Amino acid sequence: LFNNIGDKFRWIATGELVVTGYRTGDFNLKGEIAKSFDWKKGRASWLITGGIANRLPSFWYERWGGNHFAWNNNLNKEFRIDVGSDFSYPARKAEIKINYAIIDNYTDFNTLALPSQHSGGLSVAAFMIKKELKVWKFHLASDILVQKSSNADILDLPLVTVRSAGYFEHLFRFKSTGGKLNTQLGADVTYHTLYHPYSYMPATGRFFRQEKVTTGNYPYINLFFNFKVQRTRVFIMLD
Repeated sequence: LFNNIGDKFRWIATGELVVTGYRTGDFNLKGEIAKSFDWKKGRASWLITGGIANRLPSFWYERWGGNHFAWNNNLNKEFRIDVGSDFSYPARKAEIKINYAIIDNYTDFNTLALPSQHSGGLSVAAFMIKKELKVWKFHLASDILVQKSSNADILDLPLVTVRSAGYFEHLFRFKSTGGKLNTQLGADVTYHTLYHPYSYMPATGRFFRQEKVTTGNYPYINLFFNFKVQRTRVFIMLD
């Protein structure tokens, strides 16, 4: 279901219900409302989203047999509510996002690399801001993400993640040939706070929770230089 009211307001709702097979009874409802604003520097948009889903975990969480692992589970459906909002102002190259999720029967792989279902509730909140600045031919594009899980033992996330790219951009013009050479020279820096990342189990091809190793609290830096000549693009990067 959807409706457009003029060119500045719209809404849409979608729904899905499984009536037979392994996922009988699963449903997924989503909706969004969008509003646009015409300001002096251009059009801004505000988006509100929401969703409710109730679904059985993948079949591989319930049945598995191999040389190193075997399990036979009877899992409950995972129930999830999502709400969010996104405000974007392309003329100012700025964007703000807020998301919040509530999950019952969250399902993943535990520290033993076996399927696990958290019987209690789990909530996750996230706030992200994007902004790009430009002074003459210098660009600075930054993303900041702040997120928090209500139970770090079940779902551990870095509290803060920052990514920033600064570069100098110049377009060379060759009058004698009419050719153009677009160049960019700069650095990309990513940083996040400490958290326990997932580990990987080759026998099942799945990522699982672990509590022994933390990562973060250091910058990851890329130095890059790229240029484009007609239909050819060359990219050089040093990590």
